[in-house]
Amino acid sequence: MAGEKYDEKVDMFSFAIVLSELDSHVLPYTNLRQETRTSDVAILQLVMQGKIQIEFSEACPSSISALGMACSAKDSTARPTAAQALYELQQALTSIDMF
Repeated sequence: MAGEKYDEKVDMFSFAIVLSELDSHVLPYTNLRQETRTSDVAILQLVMQGKIQIEFSEACPSSISALGMACSAKDSTARPTAAQALYELQQALTSIDMF
């Protein structure tokens, strides 16, 4: 987003967005778009500056929201690898009582 080299860490950010969407059933940053009429370009700038982050609901298991936050870290080098994220997701899913 900031003219940096594209690598797999961008995919981890995208994975965090998907986790957020699965939790909330809405597009990320919808509240900014609706409540303050913030443009997509302005939202992109806020994300790049680390001023806004994706959000997870109170009902979301903490292990899933923690994974999402790690995958969307502003510092891309701090994001987990796909293998690490898979492991964390598997651990989270085995500890969640889904029914």
